Amino acid sequence: GAAFGSGNAGNISVTGTDSITLASGGSIRTDAVAPTSSGSAGNITVNAGDLTIQTAGFITSDTFGLGNAGTVSLNATGTIIVAEAPNSNQATISTDARPGSTGAGGDIRIGADTLIVEDGAAIVANTYALGSGGDIALNAKTITIQSGGEIEAATEDAAFGSGNAGNISVIGTDSVTLASGGSIRTDSFGAGLPGDVSVTAGALLIDGSGSLIS
Repeated sequence: GAAFGSGNAGNISVTGTDSITLASGGSIRTDAVAPTSSGSAGNITVNAGDLTIQTAGFITSDTFGLGNAGTVSLNATGTIIVAEAPNSNQATISTDARPGSTGAGGDIRIGADTLIVEDGAAIVANTYALGSGGDIALNAKTITIQSGGEIEAATEDAAFGSGNAGNISVIGTDSVTLASGGSIRTDSFGAGLPGDVSVTAGALLIDGSGSLIS
């Protein structure tokens, strides 16, 4: 779904009792597309036993216009794997306020038994413009962010990024592991303020060059 005018984009809800896989460019998206669009992007909800997003699969609810980005909610009773970013300009999961927009970014909420983010995959709720970025909340028994996997809520554009970045909350009731360049970060490269990062874990391991929380 997409909003090109004054109406909002539709919401998307996907339920799989066993497993859902997005791969090879497969996507779920509902964006506010046109720069002059006043409509907001829709919300995306995915419920599954296991969810895998890999090899250029992605989920987006971004805004490019006046309306707000939507909320992405991913829930799995088993494992969520987010791997292999589509390309350097496309995050694997995003609710961004894109360049030229004035609407706010959306939130990302992920709940699972096990969450793995790896191989350059990025879960981002950034702002590149005037609107504020969204918040990211991750909740699982075991969370592993590795091999360049990234969780980011940032103000990205030095020239036009005056919106504040969102906050990141990570709860791993058993463990949270960052390894081999895995990162959790909220930054400001523009006039807006960075957000806060909160990590609650039964055990926290940060291992390897480039692995960080900031």
